[in-house]
Amino acid sequence: MSAGMRHWAAPYIHLPWQLGAEGPAAYDCWGLVRAVQRERFGRELPPLDAGLQAIMAGWQQGVSPGAGEGDIIEMRSARGPHLGVLIVADGRDGVLHAVGHRDADGRDHGDVCFTPIEQLGALGLGRLRFWRPV
Repeated sequence: MSAGMRHWAAPYIHLPWQLGAEGPAAYDCWGLVRAVQRERFGRELPPLDAGLQAIMAGWQQGVSPGAGEGDIIEMRSARGPHLGVLIVADGRDGVLHAVGHRDADGRDHGDVCFTPIEQLGALGLGRLRFWRPV
């Protein structure tokens, strides 16, 4: 889906996932969310160690997409929470997110990708929550 994407998010696609990275050469999921919110939407978000509920205090929690690009999407999987940014690309609502893991040898694997909303379940990502700026 991301090959040949014509969207402002295209330069992020396929950048490597790296635990704790906040760009511009690599990202983890929160680092990407923070960078996109700052660079594209002019919103400064604190580091995740403040706790997601505290960080999102100025945002309205919803249950579905609808306001357009920039919503933060919280996804749950067997591995725990994962975060991304709602974008509309190639005519589809989807998530720009950094997906990866660190193996037992300390090597990072993964990259930034665009996943249409309807395909998140196939990746084991469910129980979606959307956070919209107030």
